[in-house]
Amino acid sequence: MGELLYRPMLLGCIWSCCYGTGLQLKGDFTIYGMFPLHNAGQTISAAPCMTDCKQGTDNKHGFHLVQALRYAVEEINNSTGKDQLLPGITLGYQTYDTCSRRASVLATVDLVSQQYNRVDVEPRAVALIGPDSSDYAFTPAAALGAFLLPQISYEASNEMLSNKMLYPAFFRTIPSDKNQVDAMILILLRFNWTWIALLGSDNSYGQQGMLSLSQQASDYDICIAYQAVIPSLSSGTQQRMRDIVRNIIKTKVNTIVVFSSKRIAKGFFPFVMEQNVTDKVWIGTEDWSMATLVSGIPGISTIGTVLGVSVQYAPFSGFQDFENQAVSKLRDLSALNSSNDMVVPCLQNTDLYIMATKIYSLENYDITSSFNVYKAVYAVAHALRQVLKCDSGQCEKIEIQAGSTRCQSCAQGQWSPAESEACLNRTVLYLPWDAPLSLALLVLLASTLLLTLGTAALFLRNLTTPVVKSAGGRTCLLMLLSLTAASCSTLCHFGTPSQPACLLKQSLFLFSFTICLACVTVRSFQVVCIFKWSSKLPRFYETWAKNRGPEMFILVTSGVEFLISVLHVALYTPFPSENYDLYFDSIVLECSNALSPGAFVEILFVSLLSILCFCLSYMGKDLPANYNEAKCITFSLMICIISWISFFTVYSVNRGPVTMALEVAAVLCSVLGILGGYFLPKVYIMLVKSQMNTTAHFQNCIQMYTMTKQ
Repeated sequence: MGELLYRPMLLGCIWSCCYGTGLQLKGDFTIYGMFPLHNAGQTISAAPCMTDCKQGTDNKHGFHLVQALRYAVEEINNSTGKDQLLPGITLGYQTYDTCSRRASVLATVDLVSQQYNRVDVEPRAVALIGPDSSDYAFTPAAALGAFLLPQISYEASNEMLSNKMLYPAFFRTIPSDKNQVDAMILILLRFNWTWIALLGSDNSYGQQGMLSLSQQASDYDICIAYQAVIPSLSSGTQQRMRDIVRNIIKTKVNTIVVFSSKRIAKGFFPFVMEQNVTDKVWIGTEDWSMATLVSGIPGISTIGTVLGVSVQYAPFSGFQDFENQAVSKLRDLSALNSSNDMVVPCLQNTDLYIMATKIYSLENYDITSSFNVYKAVYAVAHALRQVLKCDSGQCEKIEIQAGSTRCQSCAQGQWSPAESEACLNRTVLYLPWDAPLSLALLVLLASTLLLTLGTAALFLRNLTTPVVKSAGGRTCLLMLLSLTAASCSTLCHFGTPSQPACLLKQSLFLFSFTICLACVTVRSFQVVCIFKWSSKLPRFYETWAKNRGPEMFILVTSGVEFLISVLHVALYTPFPSENYDLYFDSIVLECSNALSPGAFVEILFVSLLSILCFCLSYMGKDLPANYNEAKCITFSLMICIISWISFFTVYSVNRGPVTMALEVAAVLCSVLGILGGYFLPKVYIMLVKSQMNTTAHFQNCIQMYTMTKQ
């Protein structure tokens, strides 16, 4: 198929009798280049042929681009010592004169043909540098992308070329047009130029740029009074050119934005000067505003002020000296060239020596494009260095398969769907502060804190009343303080994990909740002792009370839990981590060692204390009503247990934000369970049934219980 595509298009130029100088260099690996050494007219013909590029006018911009390629290759091949990028390897190059669109297509077909006939081509092409415009770049980007032959353009800035699904092997050393549009918008706003005309060249570069700028203009109150597409210059488009200029004059705009390629801009501006348009502000893209093709138009300075967007200048040391030596070096190459080096003669027969003798000065020349070519060559060289494993000081001469379609792994933070050629960023899973679920939990947390603090204030105010004394007196304040701390531990679950949050998240809750459970256990034990065991063990409770048994139990229990927490943190320190193993398309931000042996011991201790508390409370199920919290405490503990069973069940199959939110909910349910089951009935008596909060009422309840037992 490569032959069918290639040979018919070659017929029209194969009879070129001359051969070029300086366009080819043999090496172990060949870099191909597309550079506009001439400007050829775009003529329409039914025959599958094109005229010789040498029949067009010389393009000094293209000459400097080729020189940049030659300079970079020579610098890499001649480097020695530590600066040697490709030890034992030489780079070669083969260039095409893309003087027209047809020349660009023919050069592309030649490269495609080489990919079909790999055995017959030696050395293999490893990359293509060029061509010089977006309009010319689409064809090779699509055709060569099928073989994954890297293409690096130095001037093609169209944003559409960034689509890796369509152009998987396209790269560039120039920013995309998105940056140009943003810069143009900033210029218009800076000078308050909000009444403008917008022109774009009749190609993908100009039309895409116009579309992008017109879409953004309304967001900044910029009014486009007139908009038009500039056609390529021909006998049939001259009147359209004049009409565009007349309409600009009619709209009376002073600022004209021209998003055009340099070739079309060159054909347009003579018509601007023809109608004596002066004192206008022209905002140009990098492709034409700094191009000598446009700045060299006689009388161009009369059109007004031109503000161009260009790539930031970077020093290009050594290039001036290389250009100064061009004549002598290219003269030496003339005797070495052979017509056999040429594959497509009409694109490769330019004599660089003849062009060099014309001394195209770098003064007033935008050297940025040449530097972009230089960077592109070095990008290829660095890629070769990695593939050939040159870090050891000598490259391994292995076969380079530029068209290989082997799958490569995505970066750790990326994933790829099956049979896809693109890597996508993984979704980061955590519980952000501003998520709707987080906001709902924060409202619940605020309500819980208001309830605990409000209950604490009420108990403190009624500390000497029978209801508070029967509930445990000052011990109740300790319980409410621990519940408040347990609630605050939920704040460690929101946002991206931090080291303090990982240290406190689990330990603070379990330690606080242990204190609360120890207080409830002591209170249940005391009530059972007084009403059930006092007759059987008369001296036991007395000894317990005299030796500060309640305080010691709370202190020892809390101390054991604290010691377990310290050992857990010391031996299995939790720290912020990114878990890539749970999901192929997501990253879970969490704290490490969440299921360590230390964490298991912490949870086991709290669980045993909960069972003890439940048993003692249940033993007092038939005590006087004012001392009987068996049902309430049982209900509280059941809420706590169900909450944590639900959390661990979901946690075993899912580790996303919903599970993180469920853990927060489990903590708050545990707190609210104790608060609602143990404290709120007493709050109800203090606020609503104050007649029951008297010594007489409590004594009456005790007497009734005693009579019932007798």
